[in-house]
Amino acid sequence: MTILYRAFDDRDRLLYVGVSDVEFTRLAQHGASSQWAVYCVKLTFQRCLTREEAEEAERTAIADEDPVFNYQGRPTRRFLQWMRAYPDGDPDAVDVDAVIGRYRPPET
Repeated sequence: MTILYRAFDDRDRLLYVGVSDVEFTRLAQHGASSQWAVYCVKLTFQRCLTREEAEEAERTAIADEDPVFNYQGRPTRRFLQWMRAYPDGDPDAVDVDAVIGRYRPPET
């Protein structure tokens, strides 16, 4: 059995969505190396019959629920907005172009 897990912060914002066949091992790895782990106060688990089912549910959750720290499966601009705004700001108020600048070829 495979699980889909969701991590939430103290304001009930979705931090991360993931899939694992061995949930507690994977969560221990996150705790040691993931930025979101220090903000996590709640985890939820959804059991899936197959890994494929869990991965599809993960893709849907990332697309529909806008988790703060998931990078894959979402537009890079949205991820950068969250990285700039979290934990206290509004990602929709972040001007990503002002933060990272736009590439402009040198004038000739």
